[in-house]
Amino acid sequence: MPKVVKKAPPKKSAPKKVVKKIAKKPAKAPAKKVNLKVVGKKTGVKVPTLKLYNGKQIPVVGLGTFGSDHMSHDNIGKAVKYAIENGYRLIDCAKVYCNEPQVGKALKTVVKNGTVTRKDLIIISKLAN
Repeated sequence: MPKVVKKAPPKKSAPKKVVKKIAKKPAKAPAKKVNLKVVGKKTGVKVPTLKLYNGKQIPVVGLGTFGSDHMSHDNIGKAVKYAIENGYRLIDCAKVYCNEPQVGKALKTVVKNGTVTRKDLIIISKLAN
């Protein structure tokens, strides 16, 4: 009968150290320069603006006129008038909101009473597909 040779179990080696490669974080993009523009001679409110590619300044914050779910159209018109009187110069509108007459009336009022000129305002409008 052949002689059976027992092999010793393989020696367990120490666990290998796992070296994690730490990826270098990409350099942060330089922050865009935010300018402050004084709006309204009466209020002296400073509004942060960004410069567009064409050199125009656009306010960072604006007023949205969607509110038909929670507010009446007349209240939206009052909100637009109040916002412009208090420094807002960017007004976001859309045909689907169905409050153009009230928003238009508020805009006409603030331009007529000299609070702002039409050139001071940025009006955004959208059409549905």
